[in-house]
Amino acid sequence: MITIKEIAKLANASSSTVSRYLNDSGYVSEETRKRIEKVIKSTGYVPSEQAKSLRTKQTKVIGVIVPRLSTDTSSRLVNSINDILAEQGYQIILANTNLNPEKEIANLRLLRSRQVDGIILLATNINPTLIKEIENLTVPLVALGQEIPGISVILNDDYQAAKDMTKLFGEQSHQDIAFIGVSEQDRAVGHLRKKGFFGRYERTWLVC
Repeated sequence: MITIKEIAKLANASSSTVSRYLNDSGYVSEETRKRIEKVIKSTGYVPSEQAKSLRTKQTKVIGVIVPRLSTDTSSRLVNSINDILAEQGYQIILANTNLNPEKEIANLRLLRSRQVDGIILLATNINPTLIKEIENLTVPLVALGQEIPGISVILNDDYQAAKDMTKLFGEQSHQDIAFIGVSEQDRAVGHLRKKGFFGRYERTWLVC
């Protein structure tokens, strides 16, 4: 297998210059860049991702934890996340919890051991054990869909969405409107959506 030193020798450049070129981490003259490109193409050289991650301290991998792969919401979110990260040169490792709080913790630990550059958590089971595990992480984490104290989160406006949907039904002359929800311990799906629903019309029904 050809090495950076051999690439440098063939391109009449230093190993550090070739490294800067491969990592896009510093100045390389246009003339030298063309020589390096020519050698790489002719030799079929492929940089070792493991060696590159050791040098840059980055794996270019993001862990994504989802509660269930079979839902339309999860699949659309994962596809969008993957598309955006791919544009920036990142790959994803996908972990599924099947709504199991213990697997959520296990997946956080697994991704930490894989030394990912960051974790995106589609949060569902918010509890002290999960929060403590997140606080012990050494990599950045962003949670989607649930408010977690002290954690960076991206939230949907569940209250306004439920209110607007109920308003729309009323404008279409529907009179008896029912709400099917979950426990109010789930702030997004249980509390805020229910609050938005009942905040619009008096003549509503609750189905739990």
